Amino acid sequence: MSVYTTVTAEDLDRWLGHYRVGSLVDLKGIAAGIENTNYFVTTTSARFVLTLFEKLTPAELPFYLNLMAHLADRGLPCPKPVVADSGALFTELNGKPAALVTRLPGRSIERPGAHECAGLGALLARMHLAGRSYGGYLDNPRGPRWWRIAARDLQPFLDAARRQLLAAELDFQAGHRPFEGDAAGVELQRRAELGQEAFEPRHQLDALLARRFLARQLQHVLDDLAHPHRVLLDDGGELPVVLGQDGRLAQQLAGDQRQHGLSLGRQCRRIDACAAAERLQR
Repeated sequence: MSVYTTVTAEDLDRWLGHYRVGSLVDLKGIAAGIENTNYFVTTTSARFVLTLFEKLTPAELPFYLNLMAHLADRGLPCPKPVVADSGALFTELNGKPAALVTRLPGRSIERPGAHECAGLGALLARMHLAGRSYGGYLDNPRGPRWWRIAARDLQPFLDAARRQLLAAELDFQAGHRPFEGDAAGVELQRRAELGQEAFEPRHQLDALLARRFLARQLQHVLDDLAHPHRVLLDDGGELPVVLGQDGRLAQQLAGDQRQHGLSLGRQCRRIDACAAAERLQR
């Protein structure tokens, strides 16, 4: 049973005093689930689901809860977080961040057929379209950035062949998922999908995003080479530059990108970053 944090009726009754949902009628633990503590909650006004987040931090929760509210407000069958009297989407309950959300009708389908799969596909399409207007962003906690860290930790336990195989796979994934984990890159990709006209009204912002993205890509190359340099935007935010350990300017992107054995030009062409930057900065 996935109830890791016990909540009594007395605990919940006090906590519900911060919400305008009526008085507690029933509280029942939910056996399904693997990470969070969940309860079915019935009050004099409606039925809800109470979730106590066992791993997600308060800093991470706004992205998820605001997304749920965003989707529900656009007519999707998504549980909607109930706002507390303080205006918060979650508050603390028994030492854990907790949220109360609306309870959807329905039941689990253990053996879906073609009809159910078609309905799920249509719902996913609606969700993706509604999500395009959501302004929140959160790095994938198990995305490419985490892969690189985990791969380094695994090195001592792998033989030479497996280390080579892992390195090759990370390079392959980097070429096919270049924007993941980079907010500027994600924004560029999103706007590119909307068409050329989406770039025109916000030229200055787009150009800055492109420069930041190129700076991030250059830093990835330096990190891969274990090169003792770091990347930053110059004082005016005009171009990404590379500084050596002694603080002197080692390279500017407007110059020769092949210094220090870097293959930045090839990497950018592979992910179309150069084309995007040239288009945005014209």
